[in-house]
Amino acid sequence: MAGGQIGKGFVVSLSLLLLLLAGVALFAKGRAADSSKAQGSKRIYEAPPGAQGVGSEPCLACHQDKEEQVQKVHSECESCHGAGSVHVEAPSPENIAYPDEGACLACHQYRDTRRLTWKSSEHRQANVVCIDCHSLHQEPFRKSDVRFRYLTPKSALCMKCHTNKVGQFRMTSHHPVLEGALDCVTCHNPHEDRKLQATTGRNDLCYRCHQEKRGPWLYEHEPAAEDCLICHNPHGSVSRRLLRRNEPYLCLTCHSTAINRHVNEDSTGIPGITYTRAFYSRCTDCHGAHHGTQTDEWLRR
Repeated sequence: MAGGQIGKGFVVSLSLLLLLLAGVALFAKGRAADSSKAQGSKRIYEAPPGAQGVGSEPCLACHQDKEEQVQKVHSECESCHGAGSVHVEAPSPENIAYPDEGACLACHQYRDTRRLTWKSSEHRQANVVCIDCHSLHQEPFRKSDVRFRYLTPKSALCMKCHTNKVGQFRMTSHHPVLEGALDCVTCHNPHEDRKLQATTGRNDLCYRCHQEKRGPWLYEHEPAAEDCLICHNPHGSVSRRLLRRNEPYLCLTCHSTAINRHVNEDSTGIPGITYTRAFYSRCTDCHGAHHGTQTDEWLRR
């Protein structure tokens, strides 16, 4: 009887193992197919050997739909795509070059100071090139998801890659990006690093809108003066006012309630009613000037 149970257990285990191996094999096959597909559609950033310049007329003879957009901004096709004689003879994507960052920055780097640090940016380190976000022919960006009808085109483009931010913007407390009142580039410069635009401190960017939080204060709350993001999550939070945690737990990450002001004065320091009352309420009910104040060292109003 026991041997039969062991045999059945072995069969079940073997079946599960075979199913697991089959799943791994299918996953690897799918990844290989995706990889080969990606390699087949890889962009070429150099003109084919022996290509000669032909001007824009042969290009527009086939790409008539691009003529109006090209004339607005990029009037010379070969300045971005390289010499096109080989592509004219054999119209294939492999016979025409796509502009890399060098081709774009040849014109755009020195006309906008926001792009001066592109070479050290995190987008570049992630192998993102200009045409991943920008259209050479100024085609309008279309939002594919009707749920984001108010989202600006710039933010919609960012969220194609930064999908984790969509969920944060749907949390109870969030900046109004999905509503279209702000967009990602209000705070982020995509041509620099992934951090914020501010050059003299991250808080300077927050103070553009939240000017009432700017000091200098006689009594400062050091975390608030150092970095707003110590307490706040700018994309979204389940806590009120974009707080990373609800009160008092956020405050207790730095402060301890085991001090005389939060225990019974007539006791020997053992937590009592006053301690409990402080623990189960919001610290800002008493310490309302938590960003800074000119009047009270304990940040009370």
